[in-house]
Amino acid sequence: MDALAFTTREGLLEVSSTKRIMICLPSTLLEQVDEAVRELQGSRRQFVREAMRFYLMERRRSKLREELIEGYREMAQLNLQLAEESDLNYDIDLEYYEQQLAGAK
Repeated sequence: MDALAFTTREGLLEVSSTKRIMICLPSTLLEQVDEAVRELQGSRRQFVREAMRFYLMERRRSKLREELIEGYREMAQLNLQLAEESDLNYDIDLEYYEQQLAGAK
């Protein structure tokens, strides 16, 4: 069944089409969901929708975190090489500077 839903997300009004789905859950999981719904004074529909949004958001965050870690690992070798070259250049520059000072005396 398709329908239009008006949802608020981050202060923005969105119009989106919705689809009805059916799922099967173990009885114990459904009991836990119903308990949470009672505590939140909401509905199963709201709970499942928010749980799915939360899961997808966390999944995106986890993927981004993994990509950042991989990027830092890939850049580590380059950063080390640049630091070593910079250190080598610093030593050469310092030696040249000291020679110039000694010659100026």
